[in-house]
Amino acid sequence: MNDPRLDYFNEYPVELKAPDITCYKNTNSGVDYILSFSGKNKGPHVFISSIVHGNEPCGAIAIDWFLKNNFRPTNGKISFGFMNVEAYF
Repeated sequence: MNDPRLDYFNEYPVELKAPDITCYKNTNSGVDYILSFSGKNKGPHVFISSIVHGNEPCGAIAIDWFLKNNFRPTNGKISFGFMNVEAYF
């Protein structure tokens, strides 16, 4: 794409490092790279997916943060999924 409106100096460049997600291959769900955690009380089931196309690291960064900080729901269930790991690696 050659758009002159996009040809400018970025004063605040975004520099992200994609996390190593290989430690999340063997999971508690029985499906590689899909993790699920239940709270003590009933509630909704929330699913957060990442790397659907394989080239967007922000979702993987967010899920990695939740998992490294031992996030667990008090109500309902939360599942985290790293979807297109072949494209990610």
